[in-house]
Amino acid sequence: MGKIVHSISTSMSFEELEAKIKQQNIQSEISFDYIKVYIAKAKKEHNLEKLYRGYSLATFNKQGDVQIKYGDSLILTAVKIKDNDKIGEAFVSSSQTHVNNEDYRNALEGGFK
Repeated sequence: MGKIVHSISTSMSFEELEAKIKQQNIQSEISFDYIKVYIAKAKKEHNLEKLYRGYSLATFNKQGDVQIKYGDSLILTAVKIKDNDKIGEAFVSSSQTHVNNEDYRNALEGGFK
């Protein structure tokens, strides 16, 4: 994790963390440091809804393989939540991450699962 992550407290609420994420420039490393803390906090608290939100934020913040990884995690978390709307959103988001990375074959395959 980046240097900033160590100074970010997991005692911050999810709302405070998300506010910090939104204050930063999109795709900034500072924003991603807050996202990593958000995800770690959600995992520690076994909060699947917040974990889903963290993965969603990560897919908008990164590009390349990292973005695809978080898109895949978004799908897996949505399935664990057992919410059809979230599952659908996760597949659309994952497909979009593949489009963003010019991986059109996987974008199409993900959209038809």
